[in-house]
Amino acid sequence: VSDQMAGTVRILEPGLEAYIDVQGFMMANPGIIHLNPDGGFTGMRMIFREEDGNTVIGYQTALWLENVSETAIIYKEDMELFTPNDFGRSIVSPYPMACNSAGVVYSADVSSEEYILYSFERDGTLLWSFEYPFERTLKTETEILTEEDMVRRRMQQTAHQADYTADPYNFAISSLAIGPKGRLWAQRSGAENVFFDVFDPESGKLLFTASVEEALDLMRLEVTRGGILGVTSGENPSLVRLAVTAH
Repeated sequence: VSDQMAGTVRILEPGLEAYIDVQGFMMANPGIIHLNPDGGFTGMRMIFREEDGNTVIGYQTALWLENVSETAIIYKEDMELFTPNDFGRSIVSPYPMACNSAGVVYSADVSSEEYILYSFERDGTLLWSFEYPFERTLKTETEILTEEDMVRRRMQQTAHQADYTADPYNFAISSLAIGPKGRLWAQRSGAENVFFDVFDPESGKLLFTASVEEALDLMRLEVTRGGILGVTSGENPSLVRLAVTAH
């Protein structure tokens, strides 16, 4: 569990009778975490730091050992000059990163302009990286207004106050996950639907693209090793498991 307000990552035993707290993540907690079978965890986070008198911001995919908040291995890091708009961006930012049971790490650029995937061995060795063509899609006016309102309300709860302007385009990749059969699933938003590009995790080859049936009204969708799960919208939401069918 990544607790950003406490600057702590808490790792619980399966029975919840014991836990380990890893301290020292204040303002730079991983937004997503994958526990490794042989100890420690991998994750992706947004970080701020000073470089040559300038404040820079970026995304970092890294490995942490079980009791230490300092990174043991940095798989990927992209930094750029900080702007006040980045306070808001940090609230809505996705963390497209996944890890398989062997500790192989998959990550993607956080971008609305480029669709790039990476794969790393547990020791940090780059296995492959590919840029794929994709069609940029615009957010709806309602989505932009909802996002900007959410950011403003979240900022009111912190000491950081800045004007925020949403990127009019959707992120190229909003999440990565290891799905059924161990394949790598990359989620992206289309003009009218959610799509998943499914890749061979060893080669990075695109196998097929899946989309959700238009009749389904889902407010949340998540790919897991056990299947694709969704939560229906409405007054009485239900948890559903989606079937993958070929067309």
